[in-house]
Amino acid sequence: MLPNQGYRQPARCKFAGTVAANLLLTLVLSGCLQQKIFDSGGQAVLYPYNSNLMNLYEAGRLLSFAEADSKSLASMGKPMPNPYGFAQRDVNWAGAQCENARQSQIVLREMLLTEKYSRLGEFIPDQEQIDTGKDYWSKQMREIDSLAFPYWMNQREWAKSADDSSWMTLCDDMLDLQGMRIEMIDAILGGLHADESLIDWPGWETPEHVVERKILVEQVKLTYYAHAILALYSAIRLEVADWSGIDLFIADSMRIEMGRTYWLSQVDSTTSIWIPFWETEKENSAKSGDAARTEFCQALLSNLNTYLDLASVTLLDLSADSTLIAALSGERIRDIWERKFELAVQRVAYYRDLVDVVELGVDQGILGRL
Repeated sequence: MLPNQGYRQPARCKFAGTVAANLLLTLVLSGCLQQKIFDSGGQAVLYPYNSNLMNLYEAGRLLSFAEADSKSLASMGKPMPNPYGFAQRDVNWAGAQCENARQSQIVLREMLLTEKYSRLGEFIPDQEQIDTGKDYWSKQMREIDSLAFPYWMNQREWAKSADDSSWMTLCDDMLDLQGMRIEMIDAILGGLHADESLIDWPGWETPEHVVERKILVEQVKLTYYAHAILALYSAIRLEVADWSGIDLFIADSMRIEMGRTYWLSQVDSTTSIWIPFWETEKENSAKSGDAARTEFCQALLSNLNTYLDLASVTLLDLSADSTLIAALSGERIRDIWERKFELAVQRVAYYRDLVDVVELGVDQGILGRL
């Protein structure tokens, strides 16, 4: 289980009519987020094209990115059965190990009862088998410490964040199982060392003592694999909400800092430069009696205010991510998803409105006339 940096502000020009198309495209297309992994990164994209059809194409393309993010988020949280992909064959394999241990115990106990040890050699590995066994089980021990324990501890944190008691219980069982596996490996390695000593110094152990320690090792195996079967059945029956991919929407510290710097600059430039510019354009259009251009300027001003709202939500989202990655957040997975989905919905609304504004300018020839 179990995201062409460098915003470039266009040059100011006293002849607004000759640069208006570039101003529009710079303003409405700068800072657009191209992929979900850039959601909180504030990556700036500038498209200073003169072609009205290209302007419309770019606006539509950015809308498609936003809609893809929204769709991806909307697909999360659905029930996912057997999230770890265990199968009956895994249970069968563990069951076979149990049976092997049980059958070995039967033979070994029979030796003790009858005091006949003619089959004891079947349980004593040769030096090559001992060396292979020590290498294998030592590697298994290292992997438990470096992989298995960290993995299931991480899974438990996700389960806790999801507030899923069944999932947390399974993770606890799996962590306990790793402890039992360590005990089993210790017993097996201890037995291999004892067997090696038996090869080097024949007769240092009585047959009775060899059989007794072999029985103990088989019992440890039996206990481990029996618990493994129970854990596997629990894992197969488990059903969790599928939040895979949500981590792609969480910014790291570098992108958080980049995003804050970028979006604060966007708020500043939008309020101090672009809104005053288009308000002036609107006033001039109204004075000249150009109803179409006045309508276009009003639509663009409305879009700019939507952009400011988007900037505000994005900055809040960045602050929440900062708290989250610092491990100071009490957010559950669903809480994270809800704020990310809210941001994605707002992005879609902004870009849909942007497309409408550009289409209005293209359809009426406003961009060219400005």
